[in-house]
Amino acid sequence: MSDHNAIRELATRAGIVFPSEMRDISIQRSDYAMDAVSLAPTLITAPNGGVPAWLTSWFDPKAIDIQLAPMAAAQIATEVKKGDWTTTTAIFRTREPVGQVATYGDWSPNGMSSANVNYPSRETYAYQTWIEYGERELAQASQGQIDVAGDKQYAKSLIMAKFANKSYLYGVAGLKNYGLTNDPNLTAPVAAPVNYATATPEDIANDVVRQVGLLIAQSGGLINGSERLVFAAAPSLINDIRRTNEFGLNADKKIRESYPNIVYVPVPEFDTAAGRLIQLWAAEIDGQPTVELGFTEKLRAHRMEVYSTYTRQKFSGGTLGAVVYLPYAVTQTIGA
Repeated sequence: MSDHNAIRELATRAGIVFPSEMRDISIQRSDYAMDAVSLAPTLITAPNGGVPAWLTSWFDPKAIDIQLAPMAAAQIATEVKKGDWTTTTAIFRTREPVGQVATYGDWSPNGMSSANVNYPSRETYAYQTWIEYGERELAQASQGQIDVAGDKQYAKSLIMAKFANKSYLYGVAGLKNYGLTNDPNLTAPVAAPVNYATATPEDIANDVVRQVGLLIAQSGGLINGSERLVFAAAPSLINDIRRTNEFGLNADKKIRESYPNIVYVPVPEFDTAAGRLIQLWAAEIDGQPTVELGFTEKLRAHRMEVYSTYTRQKFSGGTLGAVVYLPYAVTQTIGA
């Protein structure tokens, strides 16, 4: 039996609305008798398929940080502040003693000593980033145990440091601002004579001897191998140096026997499309740093700007790239 008309009239005249699935609102006399009652339930709602999945989900309050490649430039050379955030150009002074002697004579004016001075310069590059967050954004994030402000502060610091590291390696295009790999005074990388991935420990150690020999020749003997040497290379290449052969020998041990002050610095960026790059630096000669990484500001926090329902803040820094003072104190090898 269908009471469609009655249901519609109740809805129209009395405002009584039944679910759309209901077709019969009359109670028949037979329905009062137990032998006439149907024991099969009639559902008005949708059949239950279990509890919602989110009710059986577990939430880990600990945040898993995504790891990024390490920043290694500051392990090759020292970071040094040059000027301040108003500096546009950094000027350096070089001096070279010059002169000659002559045969002595009481009245002879011959022979003279002097100094030749030059003023190389580097241009600064100023960079910036912003962070901002809204009141509702913070409130909603707190429901999920997320520290939006703290996360953005951390991201800002990391992004600024990442750019500084990149500028130390490559400089900034269009400016007199160069990096450890492309300073115009550096000699071009030479092709590697051995493949470190397959070479014997003896061959690898002898290749390092070859590179130190180049430093000695380039410096006219100012470098002798006893200095602190910085061996910067792709991480996989440094791992090859530690590979042990069937006799329990590895190149690292043999290298350190000859050059106990050598330091390995794994640089992810040195794993290039042209092959794995090696740079061998003599860190210091007669108290003079070979190279420094220059910055005007590492991180300057500007005033916080508070608007109606959101806040924003600018952060800036400045870089001079890598300032190579003694370009003869480094060798470069590619494709090792």
